[in-house]
Amino acid sequence: MQKLHGKLRQKTAKGNFYYRLTIANGIRKEFALHTTDEAEAVQKAEELDAI
Repeated sequence: MQKLHGKLRQKTAKGNFYYRLTIANGIRKEFALHTTDEAEAVQKAEELDAI
């Protein structure tokens, strides 16, 4: 597993995962991963890092 460039988080204890990262000029973007499973969330976040 590669290290993620951003931060994986949940807004609520059993809610969906979100992936937050900083892009050009210090702008933060947060992407909803639409899953409550942590392993699946990590996989989706890795796909976003590849873009």
